[in-house]
Amino acid sequence: MKFIHAADLHLDSPLRNLEEYEGAPIKEIRGATRQALKNLVNLAIKESAGILSD
Repeated sequence: MKFIHAADLHLDSPLRNLEEYEGAPIKEIRGATRQALKNLVNLAIKESAGILSD
């Protein structure tokens, strides 16, 4: 049996003050945690693993 454990993903963290960094890829940074979750779910499906979460 395989397990994937993920903790502290902070999916809806507001990531404040990104606008202060000229040229920062704000849209990509704000979407990174959601993309990480998608990647995690896809890996779990691919590996037929269970997911444990805090």
